[in-house]
Amino acid sequence: MKKLESGKMHFDIKPLDLLSLVEQAITANHAYGEQFGVTFQLTCTLPPVQVSADHNRLLQVLTNLLSNAAKFSAPASQVDVTITRSAEGMLRVAVIDHGSGIPEEFRSRIFQKFAQADASTTRQKGGTGLGLSISKAIIEKLGGRIGFETEINIGTTFYFDLPEHCQLPQSAPLNQPQMRVLICEDSPDVAMLLSLILKQAGFSTDIAYNADQAKQFLAQQHYDAMTVDLMLPGQDGISLIRELREQEVTRSLPVVVVSACPHEEAELSTGSLAIIDCLEKPINPERLMVAVQQAVLQTLGNKPRVLHIEDDLDVVQVVATILNGTAHVTSALSLQEALHQLSQQTFDLVILDLNLKDGMGMELIPYLNSQGSSPIPVVVFSAQEVSQEAFHQVTAALVKSRTSNQELLQTIQSLIRRRRTSESHPSPVRVLE
Repeated sequence: MKKLESGKMHFDIKPLDLLSLVEQAITANHAYGEQFGVTFQLTCTLPPVQVSADHNRLLQVLTNLLSNAAKFSAPASQVDVTITRSAEGMLRVAVIDHGSGIPEEFRSRIFQKFAQADASTTRQKGGTGLGLSISKAIIEKLGGRIGFETEINIGTTFYFDLPEHCQLPQSAPLNQPQMRVLICEDSPDVAMLLSLILKQAGFSTDIAYNADQAKQFLAQQHYDAMTVDLMLPGQDGISLIRELREQEVTRSLPVVVVSACPHEEAELSTGSLAIIDCLEKPINPERLMVAVQQAVLQTLGNKPRVLHIEDDLDVVQVVATILNGTAHVTSALSLQEALHQLSQQTFDLVILDLNLKDGMGMELIPYLNSQGSSPIPVVVFSAQEVSQEAFHQVTAALVKSRTSNQELLQTIQSLIRRRRTSESHPSPVRVLE
């Protein structure tokens, strides 16, 4: 219990077949039920389904519910176990006994530590009063919820709901360069669950456990979207989002709020903070994926696509950092790779090095000028100066050693704005530094 409360309980989250796990729990508790003359009957109305959970912890919850049902059932009776889908679309496991029911005065304390309905019952039935409290903590750590329904002299149903683990289809944009999502969540277990769901759909993820870590990640890496918990240690999620919106590189970063209580503050702030959606825990995987894919589509729709053709990896990283938040940058380390990228997708601008390992960058200019009615603007960014002949074939020319980061950014932003506000090819803007 102390480990759960302090966040030190380790959870090994994996996709698990729910029916097999419930069957295993029933088999393991068969002998215990026989002591009370109780049998377990399993009914499943669903096709094979999986949950993302820790095998041993979920088995611990099932064992607790089954043993409680056996203890408090009438002799020679049956405990029904069902696997269904809840009204919210989550997977529900219910354990139904036909005992005396839970007294009205005890129901509000049922999941508290050391809770017992009656001291004499405790002596008769045994137990510490910790089982349901631990079960509640485990289910909530797995992104689910637990509850019960009871009627005096009719019986009690304990149930828990968990999100379904499913291979969600990838949207078309995810077949392009892999989208990266930053998860800002202080609970390691919730963060792991979020990461697992997003990775299933083809996203790459990083996890920040507080606002400071999130800002460090954002300073070092481009992200297409971000999830934020509102209740973070040190700096809360709303103030973090406000801070990001004040910075140029993260001003338009799509944010999805995933929090236990997002409504009060998030609804107030969605307009000014450009939040894609506010999702409540426990996490609904399908709604999470809809929100994140919407965020990615927004990113791809708003940000221009830039192809950077450069064989120096250090320069590639520097340019990607400079353009972080301004453009979606795809790198090509050779002419051959550049031709492949150009055949797969369209670009708003090309940044071109002249000397590449498999040829001269200028060899691409005729190909770029032949792409439709509007040739792709080309910025030569090279260690050497551009010849007079080449100078007239490109939109801008910058020398690496004499161009500051700010000058490079301003030149690219200017060219992209001109291209996007004009249906025809813009007048050449040549900058030779």
